[in-house]
Amino acid sequence: MLTILKHKRRIRGLNQSQLGKRIRKSKSYVSRLERKVKGYEPNLYMIKELSKELKCCPVQLFIFFADIDCGYFKKTDLL
Repeated sequence: MLTILKHKRRIRGLNQSQLGKRIRKSKSYVSRLERKVKGYEPNLYMIKELSKELKCCPVQLFIFFADIDCGYFKKTDLL
C-alpha cells in the first residue's frame, strides 16, 4: 500500500535519494518517514519543506503524520 508521502513523491518523479537531497536529509530518513517508523516524526518545518518539494498541501502531510482519522471530516452530520 502506498502512503500519501510515497504517492506524492512518485507523482513528482523523485526517488527517495533525490527527495532527501532536496530536503537536506538522507535516503534512509525519507524511507523511514514513508514507513512512519516510530521516532521519525517530522517537525512543522520539515512538513513545510516536504510539501514545497512535493507540491502538495502541508495539511495533507500533517494529517498523515498525525494519524488523524480523515473519515471523521467526511461525515455529513457534522455540517
